[in-house]
Amino acid sequence: STFTFDEGKKGIQAKPGVTSQSFKDWRSTGIVCTLGPGSDNVEIMEKLMVAGLDVARFNFSHGTHEYHGQLMNRVRTAAKKQHRFVALALDTKGPEIRTGTFPEEEVKLVKDSKVVLTTDDAFQHKGTAEKFW
Repeated sequence: STFTFDEGKKGIQAKPGVTSQSFKDWRSTGIVCTLGPGSDNVEIMEKLMVAGLDVARFNFSHGTHEYHGQLMNRVRTAAKKQHRFVALALDTKGPEIRTGTFPEEEVKLVKDSKVVLTTDDAFQHKGTAEKFW
């Protein structure tokens, strides 16, 4: 039989008696788990490690740096309790441009045309195909 750790609709299964180390010994695939509010306590993290977690991923598009720092400390605590090394992967936000709004429903940007991106707040809600905030 197997035990099932069930967090909402997500299930994680591992065979009884399979420790995190013995599980790692027979597989050659790494398992990356994205951690967040549904898995933010040490007990759940330990169960994820027993089920095969190798890399704890943190999505910095959501949450604060302080929140992710707390999660990382909990991962370290759980890994120490499980006598494991767990890698931490920080998925940081890439560059992005947030534009203002355009008075028209649709603005068509033509390939190879030049546009001006401005920080002039007068254009925040008055963007055109030629100039926008």
